[in-house]
Amino acid sequence: MRLYSFVDESGLDLKVIGIHKIFLCTNPDLMHYFDHVWPKIFNFGKVAHPSIVFMTSPEITTSLRNNHLSFIHLIGQLNGEQLKQSHPHQWNPAQQLEHIYLSVRPVLLAFQLPRVIPRLLFGKANRKSRDYDTLVRDYQAKLQQGGKSPSTFVPGNAVNSLKRLLQLEKSIDRLCRIVDRLSEEELDQYLLPHPLLGKLTMREMLYFTIYHVTHHHQQVEKNLVLSQH
Repeated sequence: MRLYSFVDESGLDLKVIGIHKIFLCTNPDLMHYFDHVWPKIFNFGKVAHPSIVFMTSPEITTSLRNNHLSFIHLIGQLNGEQLKQSHPHQWNPAQQLEHIYLSVRPVLLAFQLPRVIPRLLFGKANRKSRDYDTLVRDYQAKLQQGGKSPSTFVPGNAVNSLKRLLQLEKSIDRLCRIVDRLSEEELDQYLLPHPLLGKLTMREMLYFTIYHVTHHHQQVEKNLVLSQH
């Protein structure tokens, strides 16, 4: 969650467009927008350096739902030909969907387990959870170092997109319902394994899940644009 303070140098009434001079934002995509895009479009001057705090449980579930529903909507509006369009060394949209589902499934399973199991398997956290931006930077650094998805999460060529869309939406709904029942302390207390980032707190795993679908959403959009040229 970030608190944005805009300096209006354009004379534009911010309230007319629904943005007040003090703006509280929890959506990672909007954070990037208000950090980089918005000031350039409207020439507002500087955006105050945002204060970064951890997302609370309700903020996490809101981002989980919104980001995945946005991805589901993007894939759901593609026709059969578009779902299969790909570029060299890139997954097509149907495979991107499969990858997201395969990535969400073990997260849901882990959150469904009795808390004693991850504690016995992975121990308890002896540090604070990283904030969202730090977690994303650490993940991006791993990708830049050549990190790849394990074979377990690599999609095949044949994907039943309609089935996967329904399963993904259902999985995210179940995950959010579980998170709603967890305390803030539990999110920071228990650890889960990540193939590239090692042991993550439950909160960090949810941060990753929020970012991960956005990352692949952007890849799909980029490849769709390239396919039109």
